[in-house]
Amino acid sequence: MTAPNSASYPIPADWQNFERLCITLMSEIYGCKFQAYGRSGQRQNGVDALGILPNGDVIAVQCKGRDQGYGSRLKPKDIHTAVRETKNFKNRIAYFYILST
Repeated sequence: MTAPNSASYPIPADWQNFERLCITLMSEIYGCKFQAYGRSGQRQNGVDALGILPNGDVIAVQCKGRDQGYGSRLKPKDIHTAVRETKNFKNRIAYFYILST
């Protein structure tokens, strides 16, 4: 039985499609415009997208792709690594989200 707060979506066609989905989702949730941060290959300090709230708080997002199947969940080590990567980000991050396929 499916829980009332769960959903199943098709796998994104490519990485950029997943990143665009994350940006759209975060923009809707927070009511401010999120945008991709940097380009593929550039140093991003663990941030794939960001939005700035009216009060100036920075919301950073890291998009994590995972393979299909069991055993492909984020592990605590993955989360610690993602947070550590943001250490040298240029702005103070008020909120940090990891969105995963």
